[in-house]
Amino acid sequence: WDQAPHAAEEGQPVPRGLGYDPHGDWPAVERDHAASVTYLDGRVGDLLQTLAERGLERSTAVFFASDNGAHEEGGHRIGFFNSTGGLRGHKRAFY
Repeated sequence: WDQAPHAAEEGQPVPRGLGYDPHGDWPAVERDHAASVTYLDGRVGDLLQTLAERGLERSTAVFFASDNGAHEEGGHRIGFFNSTGGLRGHKRAFY
C-alpha cells in the first residue's frame, strides 16, 4: 500500500480515470466523491484478492469502519447519492 499518506497532513489527490469524469451533469464534488469511493472499493478488493491468493481468506477477518456517515462539508449534498440511506441526519447533525 505504497500510495497511503505518510503523515497526518498528507493525502491523496482525487483518483482520475475511473469513469466519472464524463458525468458533466454531476457537480465536481460529487464526481470526486464517487471516484474516491470507487478507488477505495478497488483497494479493498485488492486486499481480499491477495488474501485469497495466499490461502488466507478463510482464516482472516477483515473489518471496515467508517467515520460516522455522510457529511455536508465541501459542497457535498447528502441527497445526491442518497448517502444516508434514508436515515435521519448526517455527520455533525444533532438528533
